[in-house]
Amino acid sequence: MQEVILIISDNIALIDAIEAILTDEGYLIFNGVQENIILYFEENLPQLVLLDIDLKCEDGNVVYKRIKDSNLSNIPLIVFYNKLPCFTISKTDLIIEKPFDLMKFLIAVNDLVNSSYLSPGNDMPERRAGLI
Repeated sequence: MQEVILIISDNIALIDAIEAILTDEGYLIFNGVQENIILYFEENLPQLVLLDIDLKCEDGNVVYKRIKDSNLSNIPLIVFYNKLPCFTISKTDLIIEKPFDLMKFLIAVNDLVNSSYLSPGNDMPERRAGLI
C-alpha cells in the first residue's frame, strides 16, 4: 500500500517541488488549504502531514492548532517556515526553515514515514522533535 502524505500549503512552487521529489519516492500526495481537507484526513489518516505555516489565505498558527486538535494530532508533522512560528512544537513535529535542502528533507520524510512509531499506540520518539 502506498504511503499517503498531506501537504497543507498555498505556495504552488513549494507544493510542486515537494510533490515532484516525494512522488518519485513512491508517496501518494494530497494537498490543499481548505478546512475540509483536515476533516477528510481525520477519517483517512495520512502517514505524514506537511504544513507551510506561512499561509497567505489563513493564519498558519490556527491551522497548526486545528491539526493538533484533530485526529491528526499523533501523525508526524513537518512545519515549514520563513519566520519562526509562535507556537510550541510537540513531539510529533519537525520544523524546517525555508529554503531547505531537498535531500535532508527527503531523508527526514523517509525516516518519519518508515519509523515503527506509526504503529497504533506508538508515539514519535522525543529525539525526532526539533529543527533541521
